[in-house]
Amino acid sequence: MRQNNNIPYISTNNSTYTLASKFIFDGSSNVGTPTIINVQSRINSGSGQIRIFDVTNVEIIAENTSINTTTFTIFSLGTISNIPTGRSEWELQYNKGTSMQIDLDNISIMF
Repeated sequence: MRQNNNIPYISTNNSTYTLASKFIFDGSSNVGTPTIINVQSRINSGSGQIRIFDVTNVEIIAENTSINTTTFTIFSLGTISNIPTGRSEWELQYNKGTSMQIDLDNISIMF
């Protein structure tokens, strides 16, 4: 992962999933169940992947494997599953896939 203080997004050129951010999900019994997870991202060519991964329970929560535009676009991470009832550590992960680089600007989680 690379961050430049002059730009408001992060980038990777790794072909394996790379950590973008970590956060605590307090569990569906405390905060409810997410209904939509969106990210804003772009690639320089080809396609990349972004996912939410539950580190505590070793589960994929949501994933988009076809990030494929060269301008920042909002992408849904699709079907949300494996939501824990208790607290767990989640990671936002991304990889360049067939692209040379993927840029990640933001994430929104709606309940």
